[in-house]
Amino acid sequence: MIFLRQVYLQLLNKLKWSKIGALSADGHKYTEYLAHLQVLLRKNNITFDFNNKFPPQENIENIKQYLQDMMEDNIHIIIGDVYDNIARIVMCIAFEMGMTSQNSYVWFLPSWLNSDWYDTDKYNKKNNETVWCNTEQMVQAINGYFSLSHAPYGPNDSLTNENITVKQWKEKLKNYSFYNRRNSLSEYAGYAYDAVWMYAYALKKLYDENPTYLLELHSENTTKRMVEVLKQTNFQGVSGTIQFRNQASRISVVNVIQCYFKNISDKQMTTVAVFHPNNLINDQEPLAGLLSLNESLIHWFSPGGIRPTDGILPPPKCLVESFKNLVGVKDCEVALVIANFLGFGFIGVVLSFIFIQIYKVKKKELEQIKNLPLLEGRLDRWEIPRNKLVINRKLGEGAFGDVYGGEAYFDEKGWIPVAVKALKVGSKSEEKLDFLSEAEVMKKFDHKNIIKLLAVCIRGEPTYTIMELMLYGDLKTFLLARRHLVNDIQSQYCREANEVSSKKLTMMALDVALALSYLAERKIVHR
Repeated sequence: MIFLRQVYLQLLNKLKWSKIGALSADGHKYTEYLAHLQVLLRKNNITFDFNNKFPPQENIENIKQYLQDMMEDNIHIIIGDVYDNIARIVMCIAFEMGMTSQNSYVWFLPSWLNSDWYDTDKYNKKNNETVWCNTEQMVQAINGYFSLSHAPYGPNDSLTNENITVKQWKEKLKNYSFYNRRNSLSEYAGYAYDAVWMYAYALKKLYDENPTYLLELHSENTTKRMVEVLKQTNFQGVSGTIQFRNQASRISVVNVIQCYFKNISDKQMTTVAVFHPNNLINDQEPLAGLLSLNESLIHWFSPGGIRPTDGILPPPKCLVESFKNLVGVKDCEVALVIANFLGFGFIGVVLSFIFIQIYKVKKKELEQIKNLPLLEGRLDRWEIPRNKLVINRKLGEGAFGDVYGGEAYFDEKGWIPVAVKALKVGSKSEEKLDFLSEAEVMKKFDHKNIIKLLAVCIRGEPTYTIMELMLYGDLKTFLLARRHLVNDIQSQYCREANEVSSKKLTMMALDVALALSYLAERKIVHR
């Protein structure tokens, strides 16, 4: 039975199940392989935490508790290695608890149970059992269960040690007068027949070695040698290749069989997978082999007819799934650590950049503040008292604040119309420096086509620069207001039309060109 562990391992992997449980009766001689299976599955990252053994007596409360524990742990794949009477109780309780194939549970039960072991109506009467589920309910409980069984016979065309095929041997057996099962063969007939041959070969080898072995068959020495010879057995029998290769159990083909019902009286048994062991004598892993699964033959009774899951809840969705795939790590926590490291690193770089920029701005402001008194000193002789400036109307808005119209008093000229640029109250030192720098540049201009700086008021707030007033506004506004007069015959002799005559426009263009030339000579750009 220990050989079945490889079959379970490969079957679970193929069906993508990685969590199972087991239920068996304590002292059951066939359940030793479960301990080995538990070790093997854990080595292959398959969870096998529930291997419950209950007393051989029919302790219903214990069985209920074990099944309840499995349900609470969300175990959906269950191996039940129990005898017929216990199997009926287990599956009846499972039916009551809803642990059936209809609810996505999968059961593995022994292949050696009687063919009608689930017929509680029969066994309650025959054996005076008290299983409370009727046969119809039992059919619902076990519908779709699986069994692992050693293949009872080799392939029909396989040649046996008697130089006849397995098919010929079967026909020969059916023709014996004492054989009363004409329509079917016992699954144990091949095993019994090969066992006789196995002992015959072993006894012959003992006799060939030393005839006295046969005189002392029950002696310790003969028994020990007999076991050694049996372990070396290797021949092609009716049930397949007969080999032990130092194992306690025979190396044989294993069938995975599903049992399902079309109705209560129509039981179907289908082989859905076959495990072929390695038959090479020098193979380093005698329990190795290959499982061939045909899942299309399996009948799934879970909702939607899909393969049930093993009950393992999917891991929570990784918050940085795309990033995890990008960096090529499998653990979401590792991806989060990397993402946090990069995120904090990026934030650190950004903060450093911002700090550097702020530092540069502050440094520049400090330099400007240092330069501001010098600039104000250079404009001192242009300063006029605020009581000699009258602001009476707003003309518009400039880059630094509002532009006003008004009058200013000069000793040599008296009161004259002026344009006043005002710096916004509370402006930064940088803005004030730019404002005064403009005045510093304008005070150098001396050209008839360029507005002249007349004075400044820089002591106190608001800060003003006082310039010549353009009576007609800026050139663009002046021309746009008179464009309708161009080529107008009816109004060509009026004063406004004369202002946009060809001669006037040419003179304006010349004046603009002279002004720009003047600025260009002084390396000043007009904006």
